[in-house]
Amino acid sequence: MKVLASDLDGTLLHQNVLYDDNKNALEKFISSGGFFMISTGRPYDSVDKLVKTYNLKVDYFVLLNGALITDKNGEALFQESISFSNVEKILEMLKEYDTITSLQTGYESYLLKGVPLFENNFEKINSLDEISDKNISLISLIFKDYDLAELDRICENINNKFGNDVTCYRNTFCIDVVPKGCSKGEGVKFVCERENIDYSDLYTIGDSFNDISMFNITENSFTFTECEEGVKEHANNIVDSFAECVEDFILNEVKSVQ
Repeated sequence: MKVLASDLDGTLLHQNVLYDDNKNALEKFISSGGFFMISTGRPYDSVDKLVKTYNLKVDYFVLLNGALITDKNGEALFQESISFSNVEKILEMLKEYDTITSLQTGYESYLLKGVPLFENNFEKINSLDEISDKNISLISLIFKDYDLAELDRICENINNKFGNDVTCYRNTFCIDVVPKGCSKGEGVKFVCERENIDYSDLYTIGDSFNDISMFNITENSFTFTECEEGVKEHANNIVDSFAECVEDFILNEVKSVQ
């Protein structure tokens, strides 16, 4: 059995749309007996809507960059949260930046600042005092009109000041802050250990720095030609699309075994 762990935005999806070539390739993979997990920074409610829209069969969800892992029905199997005092301190440190700022529990999404880039059931709040569920598992900060070097500097500052409690990742123009020790790679490993999956059967694909932890756990790692060099240097295979990865690599390997 081949296992595929895929990022969503910029990988399987583009501009929040699943194009036919990627959808067809994924359906071929699943029809061949493939085991599929989504590994993303998004929360469950956002991903569940996409899965239902496109009628996808997903075996596991690694969400919020590994801070939340659920089964195919959305039942939480693992979850970590950031201390709320550090949530407050991090947002205070970044209050002068022009960002779209949201906070995620995995099942509840709070929009503190800006207009979201994709549809979600955000509860608009004006201050952190309005949050009823203090178990925040991800802070998402989407930056406008800042260069990547500045975003890298912000990530470094957050990791230096709050590194005992959180890990900060840059995903192109977005910064995600999650509980320390959480990553997509650790989330995928959790699923592999739970399902007794051999890492030689695992394929991972993504387009940004928060996907590198997935690349590091298997030789079958994939990213894209147009990605930043700092991402490409960690992947063992470079492709032009998700469909190319599935059809030219994974399914060809399945055929050769058969």
